[in-house]
Amino acid sequence: MQMTLRDVLRAALSKSLPSGWVFLPGSDELSLDTPCLLLGDWLDAEENERGIPLAAVNQGFPREGLDDATIEDTVEWARQFIDPPPDDLLLASYTYYLRYDAFLPSPDAPPPRSHAEIIRYLDLEFYNALGPERSDKSCGKEGCRRGAVDQSIYCRVHHFEMIKRKPCPFSD
Repeated sequence: MQMTLRDVLRAALSKSLPSGWVFLPGSDELSLDTPCLLLGDWLDAEENERGIPLAAVNQGFPREGLDDATIEDTVEWARQFIDPPPDDLLLASYTYYLRYDAFLPSPDAPPPRSHAEIIRYLDLEFYNALGPERSDKSCGKEGCRRGAVDQSIYCRVHHFEMIKRKPCPFSD
């Protein structure tokens, strides 16, 4: 069944969304007027190499959206911010979940941090938690002129590298 994304979200809001999976056109940009295809039982349907049913691809909907239960969850999640949620909030909640596999943290939430950003943040926290280097004890790494941190024979950089088993991206 073809409908707009607005129609899908409003149907989920009124708890009248038929069961199935939404498929989207190829564009990454979504709007309330984006056409979509709701397919019911397609588990045994022939699929393309990306696992999209050929019935959706042949009708111009080569991109997987969300299933009815998840769409209803994104609508219910939006209710916590405004009840009833306006269409733009429904779209934001749907889009955030589709892109990030997570519920919208707030109506104007930025994208979540990337994996690399999270790792860098955790590495910096670890590095900073090593504390200051001592002036009375030299780093145990041959040729290093820095002081060792408390409870280690190494400076912050070399202790980081020993524990994390990768080059230290930080230096003072």
